[in-house]
Amino acid sequence: MKFYTAYEPGPVEATPAGEKEIPIFELQVNKKGLKELVKTDKVKNIYNIKQEYLEESKVENIIKRYTLGDESVLYKNPGEYLDVTNVPDTLAGWEAQRIEAEQKFAKLPLEIRKEYNYNALEFYDDVLNGKAEERISKVLPDQLKMQIEEKKAKKAAKEKPAETEQQLEYPKYTPGGNIE
Repeated sequence: MKFYTAYEPGPVEATPAGEKEIPIFELQVNKKGLKELVKTDKVKNIYNIKQEYLEESKVENIIKRYTLGDESVLYKNPGEYLDVTNVPDTLAGWEAQRIEAEQKFAKLPLEIRKEYNYNALEFYDDVLNGKAEERISKVLPDQLKMQIEEKKAKKAAKEKPAETEQQLEYPKYTPGGNIE
C-alpha cells in the first residue's frame, strides 16, 4: 500500500464538468390520479443560463454599482416577515387543518365544487388569489352578488371612521388566548 504525500502526489483525475444540456421534467397526473414527474423532449442549456448572469455576478461590477450609489446590489433577497402565531406546530395539527378545509369544501353547493373539478386545493388557491368570487359568480350569480354586496357594505362601514369622534377598537380575547 502506498501513501501519497506532498512530495509524492497521487494520480490526478479530472472532475467531470457535467452535461451542457439537462432534460426538462413536467408534473403530470397519471390514470390513477397520482402526480408524477415525466421527462419531456425539451432540454435546457445550462451554459447559456450561466452566461446570462455572468456580468451581474462579477465582483468588480457589484462593487462598481455600489460605489455609484446602488445599494440594492447588497439586498437581493429582502427579508420576508410572516405572522405564524396561529399556524399549527405539529404534523397532526397540519393534518387536522387540512381535513377541516376539505370538509368545508365538501359542504359547498354542488355547482361550486363542480366548477373546481371537485378539487379543494384548486378552490382554496382561487380564494387566496382573490379569483374565487369571479369564478363562483358565473355559477351562482344572484346569490353571490347579494353576498358580495353585503360584504362590501359591511367593509365600507368598518373602514369609514366616525365623523364626530375617533373610536378605538381593542382586540377581543377568547378563553383560549386567541385574538378575534
